[in-house]
Amino acid sequence: MNARTLTALARWHLGRLTTFDALAACALGFLLGVVCAWSPFGERSAVALVAFSGAVFAIAFASSPGAVRSTRSLFLFSAPLYGRELARGLAVAPCLLAVLFPLAACAGWSLERQTHASNWLLPLVCALVAALIALSATLRESWRASLYRTLALCSAAGLAALSLRSHDDAASHVAVALLALPLGFFALRAFGETLARYDPLTDI
Repeated sequence: MNARTLTALARWHLGRLTTFDALAACALGFLLGVVCAWSPFGERSAVALVAFSGAVFAIAFASSPGAVRSTRSLFLFSAPLYGRELARGLAVAPCLLAVLFPLAACAGWSLERQTHASNWLLPLVCALVAALIALSATLRESWRASLYRTLALCSAAGLAALSLRSHDDAASHVAVALLALPLGFFALRAFGETLARYDPLTDI
């Protein structure tokens, strides 16, 4: 897949989403950051809360009814693209929206408290991993879809817990981020394999 095809597919998917989702992500994230800044908790506790909350938002968006309709659109499956190519294009919009929440929360926190950039790498990683895993829920029904949402939430919670137990330095945060890379990679690959086997005519 060349860059032009990926960009066109991502723009098509973004065009089918509402601006309300982006505004809600920014507003809720910023509000949570401000509330955490006013609370007596330290930055690491606030980062863990933002990471978990951001993962919940990312999962809710990535597997929302609108995302399900877009992923199952006959338009996508009529294009001469492989499943893994579709997966990359369809992952752009959820990933972009997923990072808005933690970025806005970081902005809200920085209004009142000093910010260490390496600490806020964790919420970004958790949101991205959760969104990529939750994408597979769009092609499944009932308890199978719920299973992927639960898996996404548990993965993000595990990364957040691991970060809390690690040393408070940049190297530890980078190590947790590197640990999350295989999770995101295999989640996206699994989504592509599912797209390759999916028959959109079953929804008609």
